Amino acid sequence: MDFLSSNIVVHTIVENGDYCMICIPSPNKIKIIVADFLNLDLVQSIQKMKDDSEEKMVLLAADYWQSKQTLVESKLLTLSGKNATIHGRDCHVGKVSKPICEAFMVENHLLGSVNAEYFFGIFHRSTLIGCASFAKPKHMIYENPPYMSIEMVRFATIKNITVTGGLGKIIHYMKKEKIADEIMTYIDRDWSEGESFEKVGFVKKGELPPMYFWFDTVEKARISPALLQKYLNRNRVKFDENRFYKVWNSGSIKLSLPFHD
Repeated sequence: MDFLSSNIVVHTIVENGDYCMICIPSPNKIKIIVADFLNLDLVQSIQKMKDDSEEKMVLLAADYWQSKQTLVESKLLTLSGKNATIHGRDCHVGKVSKPICEAFMVENHLLGSVNAEYFFGIFHRSTLIGCASFAKPKHMIYENPPYMSIEMVRFATIKNITVTGGLGKIIHYMKKEKIADEIMTYIDRDWSEGESFEKVGFVKKGELPPMYFWFDTVEKARISPALLQKYLNRNRVKFDENRFYKVWNSGSIKLSLPFHD
């Protein structure tokens, strides 16, 4: 990938036929593992390298750079501590409409929007700078005692802005709303091991294995296997192995935050 056209200065540390490792000069010393064709063996090998390292590493798939470069740049600047910062204490949280939240996620989340039930925004003065969406609560009737659990399916802040304490503001608001007794969520292991969530009280509950997506080299889009046929029908194209290829992620971490009175 060509980082020379971006606003990010990098140093190449390791380069081989499968991936290259780059470093963004910053106090955080983040190392980025950049790979083109992420097959399962390569993803698992890279994850082991990350697990064995004492340094912070993230995995950047080339298709994300091709399809969402400005978003990737923003995430890398956030990780390296170079984004502009707004403090959560200067913000407030409120409900937003489904269309507003979905449009925000399309612009500011690598995975775009997803179907959800509840939508909340982080506002700095009157400007929307963050959004979180939550699925419909589930009654965990087989637990002892039973409780209501709700999944946070998306959380994002506006590009090129880090909202310090923004996640905590959302959690505090949700607790006051008393919609559920617990919030759970899944963290993409390509980018994180959940450190920012652990800081606000989330605990690790388990891991999900790597999964694959189809990448459309023409439209520069990732497609879930479950949605591939719908995607082909909507775009009026036939599956072509020269156009679509599999790209794997590193799996996910399941995190939970119970509310205790």
